Amino acid sequence: MTCPDFDPAQLHDYAAVMPNKTVNDLAASFRKSVSELISELTNPAHDLHRTKLAEQAHDLKGVAGSFGALKLQHLAEQLERCCREDMLSGVGPILADMPEAASRAFVALQAALDELAPSLSQACPAV
Repeated sequence: MTCPDFDPAQLHDYAAVMPNKTVNDLAASFRKSVSELISELTNPAHDLHRTKLAEQAHDLKGVAGSFGALKLQHLAEQLERCCREDMLSGVGPILADMPEAASRAFVALQAALDELAPSLSQACPAV
């Protein structure tokens, strides 16, 4: 089963009940959090213990899910499971796929912001 990169439903829900600036701030925070988590997870200089990897994967899963980044959420869930079940041979390929999944989610998020309201996307810098 192929998982879509992004589902704009969550963004639409936010936009229905929050001011434009708040939605914009949330989108910027999402991008920043995802970028930081992926950077930490994929940095070869960090020899993270599997417990720490599982914790960070869990965090990424939650952040991705809260904004509809379904593919990234799915990868984070797989990573968390590999770490918790001590199947570390599966970690490398998952980590390798995460930056591209995040990039595609960011592009789709931007398109959804543009569709919702041009004012939302103008103040939402890429991270």
